[in-house]
Amino acid sequence: MNPSPGAQVDQPLELDASQQRALSLFEAGSNVAVLGRAGCGKSEVTRRMISMAIATHGREAVAVTALSGSAALIVSGQTLHSLFSMNTRPMGHDAWLRETLKRPEVCRRLNRLRVLFIDEVCTLSSSLFSRFGFVMRRVAPPHMQHLPFAGCQLVCTFALFCRLYFGVRPVLRVLLAASQFGVSTWPITDAVVTLSHWPDPWSCSSWLSASFAFVSLQVRATRSRSCQSK
Repeated sequence: MNPSPGAQVDQPLELDASQQRALSLFEAGSNVAVLGRAGCGKSEVTRRMISMAIATHGREAVAVTALSGSAALIVSGQTLHSLFSMNTRPMGHDAWLRETLKRPEVCRRLNRLRVLFIDEVCTLSSSLFSRFGFVMRRVAPPHMQHLPFAGCQLVCTFALFCRLYFGVRPVLRVLLAASQFGVSTWPITDAVVTLSHWPDPWSCSSWLSASFAFVSLQVRATRSRSCQSK
């Protein structure tokens, strides 16, 4: 998602209506949830958003993140836990806040943020997503603490599987049960095992208070090969 240093772009790719809508919502300052399957141009749209955010706010005010290290490498970003300088051990909201307040440099980093990108947000549990929002509000200046994520703009992406996940939790439970009994299932069993135990991030109050604008990107048959990365 983050453009590689020194990358040469001969001609900007033409955006379709759904991609342009996502960019327009982002430019207007909305929190945006971008959904789409492989080949829809999700990566291209997100790259443009990142470039726009850096041009407007500066590099230190923009964070590109994902839950896992491997996912963070793909988007040229960092893990969410790394952003907060925390490890992955289970912690409650208040305990996480106490640990954060002990690190002034982390508080300054979070307060500098103006745009936060979270790739494949559906891999986060609702409690983890809520914890991030809680800490960002509580370390912010008092006049910003009433705002969702302390006024930081959010851009969250969903792959096709995550998009389908909105309505297929019962299917996930069946696949999980099958895997526990040694029945061969489809290649994403590991993801099923993880996600079926986690409440959806969009079911928590932090997600609802952010008032996301959802944009479903469409696949175009004539898309150039350079835009087929997701």
